[in-house]
Amino acid sequence: MLSPRHIPLLCLVAVGLVLVTANLAVTLLRTGIPRSLDGEVTTKRILYEKHPGNDDVLRLEIDAGRPFQVERGLFSRVTVGAKVGKSAWSRSITVDDAQKTIPWSVDFVGMLRIAPLLGAGLVILGYRAMRSV
Repeated sequence: MLSPRHIPLLCLVAVGLVLVTANLAVTLLRTGIPRSLDGEVTTKRILYEKHPGNDDVLRLEIDAGRPFQVERGLFSRVTVGAKVGKSAWSRSITVDDAQKTIPWSVDFVGMLRIAPLLGAGLVILGYRAMRSV
């Protein structure tokens, strides 16, 4: 039976599940697959992090719009000045009339594998902790 003492624990499990889901969503968004693209690549920029080549931030700008972060799979397939077109949720992108495929990122595949385990672990730990309170 639930008691007021369980509420903080339930909130902690819920926050953990939200964070796992958000991480999965962000890694998916960075692949570029959920986005629709139509225009000219005006800027490609690499922001080097602590370990250059491993954890760099890759940013694209289409038609001088707002820059957005992408994974290496999309970044490497486009060049500045290239005309790009892509439907949302499609892995196929047209770059200067050539069809290319955007691969799933290593980060997304890894998160897709681990997210269900993390979620299940949080629920199990929460359940066991509730039984002992």
